[in-house]
Amino acid sequence: MGNYPSKKKPNNKSRKNSNKPERQNSLESNEETISRISTTTYFISEEVETERLQQYHYLIKHLFDGNFLSPIHELLNSAPCKVLDLGCGPGTWVLDMGSTYYNNKKSVFVGIDISPTFPNQIKPANTQFIQANILDGLPFENNEFDFVYIRALGLSFSETQWLESILPDILRVIKPGGWIEFNEPGPDAKNYGPYYKKVVDTHNKEMSIGDIDPKIILKYKEWLLSNSKLTNVQEEVRYVPIGSWDKNNKLGEITQENFNTYLKNMESCISNHLNISIEEYDQLLTKFFQECNQLKTQFPFHCIYAQKL
Repeated sequence: MGNYPSKKKPNNKSRKNSNKPERQNSLESNEETISRISTTTYFISEEVETERLQQYHYLIKHLFDGNFLSPIHELLNSAPCKVLDLGCGPGTWVLDMGSTYYNNKKSVFVGIDISPTFPNQIKPANTQFIQANILDGLPFENNEFDFVYIRALGLSFSETQWLESILPDILRVIKPGGWIEFNEPGPDAKNYGPYYKKVVDTHNKEMSIGDIDPKIILKYKEWLLSNSKLTNVQEEVRYVPIGSWDKNNKLGEITQENFNTYLKNMESCISNHLNISIEEYDQLLTKFFQECNQLKTQFPFHCIYAQKL
């Protein structure tokens, strides 16, 4: 239910890079990673995906009672603070944060993404967006940010890319005492049935073809705990219903709608893997969500955060 790796090429305009580490030649570009995900071509409507990611933002915000869990409220409200959203998509989180903390004129919120679906003109004055490929190195100085937020990027990169390139670069740009926070959908739902298993297992096999670990979120906490540059590592897992079975939780209906859009975007990949027609795939999704409502399926989201020493 997270972001898709973008198929668009990065902007190759020059960027400041005086403190940016050299990249190893063996590191793959996003485009190379994508090409290995599947031999099946699938087309994602940019407008549909933008709307889905905007909806996804508010789903996560309500589930976690805010835009983040790291203890930085006081800093954001009063002190000079620079915040980075890595893989910002349409920029909804950045825009929300910029509006929420607009009264603190010393706060700046920056979004970066390989695909320029974010706004360039109509936005709060304390926000800015940069088009860049994360694998080319973050175009920022050392110790520049107080907080780096990463949401739903787990399926965009391989474990090697995370550990050898992306995570070290994130820690490079965070100030001592600053925070890093991941928010990702988890792999282990509660109360699911055979249709859920069939669709999700097939989806995960598609990701694995591209060297993507569909359960990579379960490794994040271990990565942060084992990193000598980090302390105060915390994790919180919250579950949301899929469907309308929980009458006291309207997030379930939103989750179903968002999940359905995500799976429809993947229909070419998954239907091809299952060797079924698009019509048969649509029927499978109908049974998938009927089953979720009958079994009262719950879907997990993980939030892991830590402080840089």
